Amino acid sequence: MREGEFLIDLFIGAIPPVGVTAPLPGPALVCAAAKKAGLSTKQFDFNLDFFHRIKHRSELIEWMNIDSFGEDRSCDMETLLDDAIESWIQSIVKARPRWVGLSIFSLRCFTVLDRLLPRLRKAYPSGRIVIG
Repeated sequence: MREGEFLIDLFIGAIPPVGVTAPLPGPALVCAAAKKAGLSTKQFDFNLDFFHRIKHRSELIEWMNIDSFGEDRSCDMETLLDDAIESWIQSIVKARPRWVGLSIFSLRCFTVLDRLLPRLRKAYPSGRIVIG
């Protein structure tokens, strides 16, 4: 993709797990500041999206609030997480942003980030990725 082929300036995504069931204010504030500065933006709360994907599975919902759980549930979570990551990457690619901002809120988010980043870089090499 050439420089002029970007559709928006900034795409912000909040990386799970953060134990909340409502949108996080931080990414929204970053998008608002970017818009005020004249940038085009899109926000996607991956954390809230993932919560909605697993909320019907009470045995998995605790993952949003604890560091880890037993191996018996880990395989199930990995499959759900991989499906979600592919969906999130497609959202980013479709938006074609110049910059991708990924918001992490705890060390636990690195589990997801480690799975997401290599796939995102492969699927969308032209965008710049910022993590904070």
